[in-house]
Amino acid sequence: MKNTEKPSDTVGKVSDNLTPLSFQEETIITYLEEHKRMVSKEVEKLLRIKESRTRELLKQMVEKGIIRRLGSGRSTYYVLGKS
Repeated sequence: MKNTEKPSDTVGKVSDNLTPLSFQEETIITYLEEHKRMVSKEVEKLLRIKESRTRELLKQMVEKGIIRRLGSGRSTYYVLGKS
């Protein structure tokens, strides 16, 4: 049988490395599904977390392949990893 799940169907289940998604990761994925891209300041405001936690969270999500980092410096933004 074919796997017919879309990436959005797996929110809240597990990421590719079989680690359960955190609430913060789920929130970022949901935001990106609606808005297509986001910058770190939006993550800080959305999750009400500090800049250092934002950097750590985004880095982990990039490493897991959940999101992709595009641009550089002040022009850095994030999109869903499988797009």
